[in-house]
Amino acid sequence: MDLHRVSRRKFLAAGAAATTCSLLPSTVLGANQMVNMAAIGIGQRGGSITKAFGSNPNVNLVALCDVDIESTAPLAAKSKGQNDASFGWRNAAASPAATAAKFPTAKRYHDFRLEIAHIAGGDRQPVCFCGGRN
Repeated sequence: MDLHRVSRRKFLAAGAAATTCSLLPSTVLGANQMVNMAAIGIGQRGGSITKAFGSNPNVNLVALCDVDIESTAPLAAKSKGQNDASFGWRNAAASPAATAAKFPTAKRYHDFRLEIAHIAGGDRQPVCFCGGRN
């Protein structure tokens, strides 16, 4: 388009296109924004990660698992819906209510646990942050 010879019609069309693009939402809205999460390992570092997830209004903790079963009680009381507190991480990872699972463990343990969740019918789409040498 020649900048010196812009017709009124082309100018209005370009302005309308720019305005329309600015009205689109900045995020893509899904069919269901709620994530049902299984939290495996909720002591110490895993506990702070789980609390961060649990404070999000779009996350519902449906399965809690830790070696110390007593540590699941405070988080179970604060969660929004029904949840299953257990000792066995296989049950939590394979929970039919969970749409996501959190494993705050060393990366050498991720493959096996992701495989259990996959066998239970979940998708394997790992998101990992490796902050140390594991």
